[in-house]
Amino acid sequence: MPDPAKCARRALKGLFPGRGRIGRAHFFDLSDLHQETRMNVRELLQSKKEAVITIDTEDTIGAAAHKMSANKIAALVVMKDDAPVGIISEKDIVRSLADDGPQAGRRVISSLPSTGLEGIAPDATLKQAMSLMTYSRRRHLMVTDGNQLVGILSLGDIVKNLLGELELEKAVLQDIYMAAH
Repeated sequence: MPDPAKCARRALKGLFPGRGRIGRAHFFDLSDLHQETRMNVRELLQSKKEAVITIDTEDTIGAAAHKMSANKIAALVVMKDDAPVGIISEKDIVRSLADDGPQAGRRVISSLPSTGLEGIAPDATLKQAMSLMTYSRRRHLMVTDGNQLVGILSLGDIVKNLLGELELEKAVLQDIYMAAH
């Protein structure tokens, strides 16, 4: 994978042809660069390596907890007849345990109240995804195209992407500063 900082430096050099360095007049004109680094949900999912782990509505909450633990993940997409119908998260399991005690593990997933469809389209922006997560108080969203499951997006995925963007912007700003001085 190419180094993002090197790509940014090459892109900036292309913006100012015929100049060996970027002058001070261009120092604050970074508005286009910031927008170019923004991803939509589909692009972020394509950068992920993990497969989506699913579970059936008729499986038990205990089976969901075991599957999450075995795969070191915090949420599963709940499927019914090969169609996504919701998400079960660690938070849902903890609430079920608090309400029902140890027998919660034997309940079927479809009995949980919060396995409703919290989904977002692949072409949505990450800002829209963050807004939906905040509004629905969920850290995971199904990404669906119609009834087709495309992936699962977590708050951690978004934060990781934003940190990468900040690192890229930092590198570009450092390069611009060094070229100007």
